[in-house]
Formats: sequence, structure tokens, C-alpha cells
Amino acid sequence: MSPFEGGDGIDVWITEACTNIKTFERDELFDLLMTETRVWWAELFEAQSEAIDKLTSIMNEAAKTQDGCLEFGQKGAQRISIRGKRIYAYQLVYWAGNALLPSAQDVVRHKCHNRRCINPSHLTHGSQADNRLDELERRS
Repeated sequence: MSPFEGGDGIDVWITEACTNIKTFERDELFDLLMTETRVWWAELFEAQSEAIDKLTSIMNEAAKTQDGCLEFGQKGAQRISIRGKRIYAYQLVYWAGNALLPSAQDVVRHKCHNRRCINPSHLTHGSQADNRLDELERRS
């Protein structure tokens, strides 16, 4: 059962996401694996209230579908602006919600194959090759 099937699933997830963001710390590998993108994400997590406010806003605006998706936006994957950058809402939900720093090869994948979906239990990460395989399997 998805945590979003019950009434307070979103609130529980937001609380967990806030904890993840608030406990984020750069570790000794950060300097070794540092890229401009990873620095941007780290700075977003360190500006805790901005990340938390945006996540809360997005999650509360999402509409639940019969399939259990939480759709954000009207057409296709919705982009949002945060800290001078435009990213997909599902990227913020996944990376910030888990306080994970993506590498250049990491993508957020939709288990539900609905790019408008921001339901954290429908999101996972992998490579672009994984994403293409998902699409091929879905079509077969």
C-alpha cells in the first residue's frame, strides 16, 4: 500500500522529506565528486526553508488520480523555478525529498510512466539507459 493512499500520506512524506533535508551534510566524498549541479543541489538542501516550502507547495497543489498518481501541472512534466534554475517538479520531489545529490548520469524514473506524476512512491532513480529500457518494456 502506497503511503499516499491514506489521507495523511502527503503530510507524513513531507515530514520525512523535511527531516532528510535538515540532516543533509556534505561528506568527504563531496569534494571528490563535486560538479556544478551537485553544488547547486547541496546549496538548495542547505537553504532548508526554500526547499521545504517549494516541496510543500508542490505536493499540496498536486491532484490525485485513480491510479494513485499525484499529478502536478496541466500538460506533460511541469517545470518549476527554484534558486535561479528551472527543473522538473518530479526531480525536486525525488532528489530533495530524499536529500540525494544526483550525478550527471542519474535521472528520475517514473514507475507509473506518467511524467506529470510527483508521487514519491512512483519515483526512482537510475540511468538514461534504464529509462529507455523502461519505455521499451512498457511498449511491448
